[in-house]
Amino acid sequence: VPMRAWAYPAISVLLAPCFVGALGLSGTARARAAVVAVATALAYCCAVFIIFFVTLTPTTADRIHGLQGRYFLVLLPLLAIVLSAMLNHRGPGGLHAVSGLAGAFVSMLAMAEALWHAHWAG
Repeated sequence: VPMRAWAYPAISVLLAPCFVGALGLSGTARARAAVVAVATALAYCCAVFIIFFVTLTPTTADRIHGLQGRYFLVLLPLLAIVLSAMLNHRGPGGLHAVSGLAGAFVSMLAMAEALWHAHWAG
């Protein structure tokens, strides 16, 4: 059930500060964490492309069959690690929690409203 168009950017803006948190590591350890996260993401992408190319794609195809964006959602935590390692920003302690809770609350309300209109409103 699709939500209202305004809900998607609102939830994204509210959840964005949750990605930026300090890792609490030294400079070299932060750099190592970022490099390992990027290497892991690249290896995962290569593995997904190779798997779908070898298993589902005919030899005459001009694109890789079966490949979908949802297979790359698992890379979001790695992106969060890279951003946290690069920025190492310590903002107000409650900002992350408040923005995360606000994003979850807006998401819940928008989805409840979408479900109401899809199933019960005439």
